[in-house]
Parts: sequence; C-alpha cells; structure tokens
Amino acid sequence: MSIHPMMTFAGGDTEIEKMEKMPLTIEGDLEKFKYFLEKLPNNKFAISPDKKVNYHLAGVFASNLLISVIHRAIENIEKSGLEAGKEIIFPIIEKTIENIKEKGTSRSITGPLERGDIDTILKHLEVQHGVEKKLYKAASLELLEILKDNDRDYSEIKKLLEEEE
Repeated sequence: MSIHPMMTFAGGDTEIEKMEKMPLTIEGDLEKFKYFLEKLPNNKFAISPDKKVNYHLAGVFASNLLISVIHRAIENIEKSGLEAGKEIIFPIIEKTIENIKEKGTSRSITGPLERGDIDTILKHLEVQHGVEKKLYKAASLELLEILKDNDRDYSEIKKLLEEEE
C-alpha cells in the first residue's frame, strides 16, 4: 500500500493540523490496511496504479502551474507601476477559487474573453512576448474549450489565439 497526499510541501512547512485535513489517495490493498486507515482523519480515495499519473498531473496543475499564472499576474501589476502586486492580486485569486467551489469552472469565467471583447484581448497580446504570450494564448484557448457550451460565438477570438507568431 502507498499513500499519496494531495498537498504541496513547499520547504516542509505544512503544519500537522493541515496534514490531517488533506485528502489522501491510497494505492494497494485497502482491506489489508483497513484498521490503520480508519485511524486517519483524512478523506481517503482509492486509486489504481495506471491512473496515478493523472492524479499527480492534477496536483501539478493545481499547484505549480497555478504558481506560474499567479507569478505573471504579480509581474503585470508591478509593470503597471504598482508595487503591491500580492496585495492587489490575492483578493481576486481568492474570489476566483471561491467562485469555482460554489459555481464550477465554466460559470466562474469572467473578463474580456468570456464577454467576447476582442479589442481588449488584442491589447493584451500586444504587450506580451515569449513564454508569457504563449501561456496567455494556451490558457485562453483552454477557457474557450470550457466555454464551448456557452451561447456566444468565440470563433474570431479562437482564430486570433491560434495565430502563429
């Protein structure tokens, strides 16, 4: 049996109270270790070995790849001439997470992409370069995929985002 917590351990700073609340995914013979598992207060989920790569990938998207997007957000606040990047950006990040918990991903998408504001998207693309621009385009295309059941026509925006440099 092996236990895989879905948690980030940046510098080993996770307090024991938080460890007790993190979900655990268990691979192996759960019946054999039933007594031990019952002693853990965590929510527990069984996983088959052939699906573990997707489980791990989920953690990468939820943690490290999220960090890359937040890093770009803080950098752009600072590029706008404001020094309090984290103080300005964290409330919108927290509200977005709250919206996703309450409404799901598709109903939490807002901003120029969701409303079809091509002019603003063009301005965004003009000031970005390199990896940041690729990240913006890739993430925006993913949002369009999430919005595919929306009644709006996003074909012009999709075409713009798919253009090669």
